[in-house]
Amino acid sequence: MRLQSSHGEIQQTKLIPPSKNSALVVRARLLSCALDAAGGRLLLINAAAGYGKTSVLAQVHQALRERGQHVAWLSLDEADNDHTRFLLHWVQALRKSGLRFGTAVVRLLASGGQPSPAVLRTSLLNALAALDQDLFLVLDDYHLITDAEVRQTLAAVLLAPLARVHLLIGSRSRNELPLNRLLALSQALEIDALQLAFSDTEARDFIEATSTRSLEPAQAARLREQTEGWAASLQLAVIALNAVDDVAGFLDAFSGESREVGEFLGEQVLSRLAPPLQQFLMESAILKRFNTGLVQAVTGRSDSRQLLDELEARNLFIFSLDDRRNWYRYHHLFADFLQRRLRDRHGSRWQTLHRRAADWLTANGLATEAIEHAFLAEDVERAGQLLDAACVELFASGQIHTLHRHAARLPRDMLRRLPRLQLELTWDYELQWRFAEARTALSDVRATLEQAQVGEGAVLDAAQMRFMRSKLAHRELMLDLLADRLPQAHDLAQKWLAETPDDDPFMQASVGTTLMQAQRERYDCEGAPLQAPMLHRQFVEGGAHYGTVFHDSVAGLTFFMRGDLDAAEHAYERARRTGTALQGQDSRLAAMPTAMLAALRYERGDLERARSLLREHSFLLADFGFCDHPIARFLTASRLAWIDGQADEAIDALEAGSHVAERHGMQRLQAAVWHERVRQAIADGRSTQAAALMADLERRGVLSSLAPGEAACSTDEMLALAWARVRIDGGDAHAALPVLQRWYQYAAQRRCPQAALRIAVVLARAQAQLGDTGAAQATVAECLLASRQDGFVRSFVDEGAFMATTLLGLRSAAGASDRELRERIDRLLPHFPDASLPADDNTAGGRVGLLEVDPLSARELEILRLTAQGMATSDVSCALGLSATTVKWYWQRIFSKLQVHRRFDAVKLARDHGWVA
Repeated sequence: MRLQSSHGEIQQTKLIPPSKNSALVVRARLLSCALDAAGGRLLLINAAAGYGKTSVLAQVHQALRERGQHVAWLSLDEADNDHTRFLLHWVQALRKSGLRFGTAVVRLLASGGQPSPAVLRTSLLNALAALDQDLFLVLDDYHLITDAEVRQTLAAVLLAPLARVHLLIGSRSRNELPLNRLLALSQALEIDALQLAFSDTEARDFIEATSTRSLEPAQAARLREQTEGWAASLQLAVIALNAVDDVAGFLDAFSGESREVGEFLGEQVLSRLAPPLQQFLMESAILKRFNTGLVQAVTGRSDSRQLLDELEARNLFIFSLDDRRNWYRYHHLFADFLQRRLRDRHGSRWQTLHRRAADWLTANGLATEAIEHAFLAEDVERAGQLLDAACVELFASGQIHTLHRHAARLPRDMLRRLPRLQLELTWDYELQWRFAEARTALSDVRATLEQAQVGEGAVLDAAQMRFMRSKLAHRELMLDLLADRLPQAHDLAQKWLAETPDDDPFMQASVGTTLMQAQRERYDCEGAPLQAPMLHRQFVEGGAHYGTVFHDSVAGLTFFMRGDLDAAEHAYERARRTGTALQGQDSRLAAMPTAMLAALRYERGDLERARSLLREHSFLLADFGFCDHPIARFLTASRLAWIDGQADEAIDALEAGSHVAERHGMQRLQAAVWHERVRQAIADGRSTQAAALMADLERRGVLSSLAPGEAACSTDEMLALAWARVRIDGGDAHAALPVLQRWYQYAAQRRCPQAALRIAVVLARAQAQLGDTGAAQATVAECLLASRQDGFVRSFVDEGAFMATTLLGLRSAAGASDRELRERIDRLLPHFPDASLPADDNTAGGRVGLLEVDPLSARELEILRLTAQGMATSDVSCALGLSATTVKWYWQRIFSKLQVHRRFDAVKLARDHGWVA
């Protein structure tokens, strides 16, 4: 799998130790000490700039390699304050050491779903724990790391029980490393400035290796004493000595005060160089790293290669960053001084040089470095354009932190004019449920594109403009989808498919998934079996594997509503496996289908599995994915707590769901919470509370329409059910009945068994309260048989004793031909608690109902009367407000009671007895 940095490949120059052309003085004393400590968890070399930290680490690195160890190197810089970028280079550094490492981490980084730092951290720790060989990783310049997530990851590695992982860190500070804890465990060693100072012997060896003149032992000792063994000062002194004739006079003039680096460099070193070389040094010092092409483009000198060779020959604080001596950098201390000198003496050149650097880096595919130079040149307009061009790659590689950090440096009015950047930021806002920011960004993009010109000299050509408008429309509909504005998402998705010729597989698949979600909310699930696999393939073809998690979650919800519980569970399980593989078991991506799977397992009566699934992600916020995620999570948690008799926990879960709904304006979630509150309150005998809640909603105008209209949705259904439950509980089933009948017909006619069942259990209550026991049983029977598989359990069981009694009576009344119905009832009844069942229930060979059934109920007589008038079944169905299936159910009961097999015979018998005219 290919690793990418922001806008191109990993910076390989970060993965090998910087080296000098001249030989290093072997620090035998420090090397021995460091190698002894390297077998622990941490070796920290902590000192100010110029004390030779990098040189010592490079020698340790080389010694470990010679011993056959797997040793990796990573030079850090400010750009590594992006957690994703840091891990990308970490993994590649370890792979460069010869280890097969980090496949799972790379898969996470490449998933496109923006895994959280915690998930990435866990994946890294797991990969390190699986190592079967010792690993030594050198991190140089760790003081440049300021990002809390990167620091936390490093601390987690150091504190985890990873006996085979050894970190060697060079830094100017402890930088929040858990050093004291590791020292207490004898698992760390700190080498400080005092220990790094050159000894007399090392100073003498260094002077002999780097000076063009010989110093007497006493002079070398005096120079070491005057520099206090500080490597940078000693090197500066040697460079200066090479250019003077009077060694004794120089040593007399070189006092402790001369250790002010900037002054000493200016007076003793830089001023002794030829003016062209001085200028070259100052101008090239603006670059953190450079090769011949870059430094030539910046300085304008055609002899750059020769000058670099001269700097190496003079040992002027220059390091090679690759084996071919192509890329270089200056010692940080030297570069800082040169940059100050450039700004002080040639300030007008500063911006010009950074602009040249930005141009060359852009042309050579190094956009992230180019962006930084554009900012340093104070050319914010150029920086914005570069960021706009690079933002897609930054987002795709997961470097969202870098994207936001650079975007925050742009003026607001400029940011509004960068459509590509705005659309990438918008996608992140949408996935993070930062909907207000997403709407603002989309408004800015729309205004920009409406004003944009297409043609010669324009920022966007015609093809790019079409794509940007397509992407804008996609982001707008996805905002409505994730914000749960499903009617709007439905209309925009249809418009996108009709008007957009774009064939981007990810956008095509996500728009198709949006339609599936929105159509399900409209009780339209018919096309799901054919659409679901096709859309899944499109996501895979587009490389958006994380998108399959969203899609399978939507498909599972659709199958669930269709009554196909097996297909729903398969979709949820696949989404869960994919989310776990991409971003880890503890990720928000895996949490979404897990919550939905828990809701399904709850419905199937597998309460322990539902509890187990919810516990896996109880620590994560629910503000992710679709609105169905918090609905499943909070309602299932509340119902489980309610079953367990934990009233406070049940209420707390609903309160949490209500808070999420209010914060994000999700009416569907809020309505589901209200209905569940009403259901639990009535079941617990808290009728006053349930009535008060509904009265409050009526005062607020929430219940403006109860019957299903042309664009009815589950929000309307939940509110209608809550209202109906309160009416029935208050003894006013007459008011609730017609509303429930209309809703039941609406869901049943659209072949949505799950929704029909939600309504049916409340409708049966109303029918029973009005004395029509047969109608209640018929409604329940119809729902029992409507599902494609036997599996709906809790929708019945949560209705308590009323439903247990209804099912027992239904089983007793079922004829010999109703074997499937009786079997489904028999599988349901064991799920009811004993308190819900009649005391004299006989369960030895199946349950026998104890309800007395009238010879013919009022509803059955009405069906006979209308049939006697010549009405067909469809006419009777319309006249009585029943579904055709329900009317057929009544006919089966009539046949059983009258012991006939034809409607003609039943009508004749009814007339003979005077029951109908």
